[in-house]
Amino acid sequence: GSGDLREITKLLAEDVVLIVDAGDEGGTYGRVRSLPGPLMGATKVAASVAAVALQGASDLVIQECELNGLPGMLILRNGSPYTAILLSVRDDRISGIFMHADVARLNHVGARR
Repeated sequence: GSGDLREITKLLAEDVVLIVDAGDEGGTYGRVRSLPGPLMGATKVAASVAAVALQGASDLVIQECELNGLPGMLILRNGSPYTAILLSVRDDRISGIFMHADVARLNHVGARR
C-alpha cells in the first residue's frame, strides 16, 4: 500500500508476469490506465504496482481470500467487488499476478466477511 518499490520487488520472482483484464472498455485507477498486454519482469511489475498503490485507495476495502484455488485479494468499493487479484507463488515469491477489473463480470463474486 505504501508504493515502496524496493519492498515490492523483494516479493516478486525475477520472471514475474502481470496480466490485467479490465474488460472491453479498459479501466483506470486514478491516473493509471489498464495495461495493453502482459507486463514481465520484477522491475517493471514492481514499478507498475507501486504506481497504482500511490494513487490512493481511501474508498476501497481489501480482503485477503482464495480465488480459483489461488491466494488472492478481493477489492471492494461501496461493498461491491471492484477488482479480483489472483497470485501465483513459486519458491516463496510471487511469479504471476492476474488482476480482473471488469466490474460487469465481477458481479457474481461474493464478499466474504
